[in-house]
Amino acid sequence: EVEGLEVEGLEVEGLEVEKFNFEGFYQRWLDWGESWLRRYGNRDRWEWQDYGTLDGQWDNLEKLLNWCETENRVEAFWRLWPWIKGYTTLEGRVALRKRWLRWAGNAFEEREEWAKAAATYFDLGFTYSSSDTPDSLAAAQAYFDQGWQWREHCSAQSQMDLIVNQCRLAIRQSREHEAYRWLEIGRQFIEEMADLEGETEGEQQPKERLQTQLGYYEGELNFKAGRLEEAERCYSQAREAAIAIKWERAAVLSEGWLGDIAFRQGRLEEAEKMLKRTIQKASSQGDRRCSALCQLTLAEVVRAKGSDRRASTLAIEAFKGFRQLRMELEMEQTVDLIKTLNYKPANLSFLLEGDVD
Repeated sequence: EVEGLEVEGLEVEGLEVEKFNFEGFYQRWLDWGESWLRRYGNRDRWEWQDYGTLDGQWDNLEKLLNWCETENRVEAFWRLWPWIKGYTTLEGRVALRKRWLRWAGNAFEEREEWAKAAATYFDLGFTYSSSDTPDSLAAAQAYFDQGWQWREHCSAQSQMDLIVNQCRLAIRQSREHEAYRWLEIGRQFIEEMADLEGETEGEQQPKERLQTQLGYYEGELNFKAGRLEEAERCYSQAREAAIAIKWERAAVLSEGWLGDIAFRQGRLEEAEKMLKRTIQKASSQGDRRCSALCQLTLAEVVRAKGSDRRASTLAIEAFKGFRQLRMELEMEQTVDLIKTLNYKPANLSFLLEGDVD
């Protein structure tokens, strides 16, 4: 059993520590980690997963990946990484992702392993793009561009991931023309591919999923531009497409956006129902980002219906989620909303210091 073993302070009866075979120990630990993750991890990063078992072993796994970095065992890291990157995204392990992926990307680039370098920089760009701050988005752009220059070395799936996320990033940066350019590149790319096969185990129907993603982000693009009817059409189609291929996460996220659109169109009852369904499902799956975003919108809905007390409760819950995920812009927006309510916490400083009771 490797669980709970610590190298520092390791005591072995009748054996001096300096004679202990640390390399053999770490190799056995690495073998355990890879075997365990193949059993309990998940490589389908686009769908919700039950990460309860993985969470229970996270301390051991984190130490193992730290060892890979310290010893420059980048190939070992790469065998483990696909099984945990969905978990690290969902749990907001932003600092770890940035540190590990910067190291791995540099290592693969030095070794001229361009496909792995591109995939690593894609993951790093995706990590930075989860925050809407200008510095984070600029860093995401740099890493996506770096990965894109090696696209000819990548699988079709990796290239499509880069296309979709270049589009997603352009939307975050309010570059509408650039976002449409990437949508068109994506659609042409799919048409040119005779067969798109998932590069990772467990990833089903990659072509249909990627088509759904393009429709989803076209919806976000129209939403950001204020074209709500067109956004509603795109999100409705994305939701139906996701349901057809049994992609639950995409279907639920699309409904969350449809709830936001209903609110902005004044359909408050419909908006409340859709947002509540989305929050319930996202919360049950541990998706704090989706839950927090929908809680913030629902707070605006119930305020519009005349309940500042409920709006305050929902906004505070949203703020907690944003703070855990280090979503600074959304934290500021939430505090601004709370300040406009007739009912608010007695001391707003609690929103910036520790947990909110």
